[in-house]
Amino acid sequence: MTNKKQALVTGGNKGIGLAIAKGLAETGMAVWLGSRDRGRGEEAVAGLNAQGLDVRLLEIDVADDANVKRAIAELSSEVDALHVLINNAGIIIDTASPPSEVRMEDIKATFEVNFLAPSG
Repeated sequence: MTNKKQALVTGGNKGIGLAIAKGLAETGMAVWLGSRDRGRGEEAVAGLNAQGLDVRLLEIDVADDANVKRAIAELSSEVDALHVLINNAGIIIDTASPPSEVRMEDIKATFEVNFLAPSG
């Protein structure tokens, strides 16, 4: 275990989450980059590690309770405390259709991740 402050950024493999992960790591924190897609997460972590930043992958799908519990157990075995949590994970499934034409299952999936998962 390390004495560094620990941060977790969900949805950290691209966009705003990746920028936040990079920014936290640049301050000297150890950052856990949360990604539901292992491949994209590994690619993001490799890019940040290549810049000399202390970033590690935590595979996590915030919409899957069992997956979240597994990720918590993994993180708990590696660190004593989490000092910063950025719940950035979010999805948008259909950007091409007007809202009135989006499938109900896509609306439900979006709501599940964007509104319910961060509170779980």
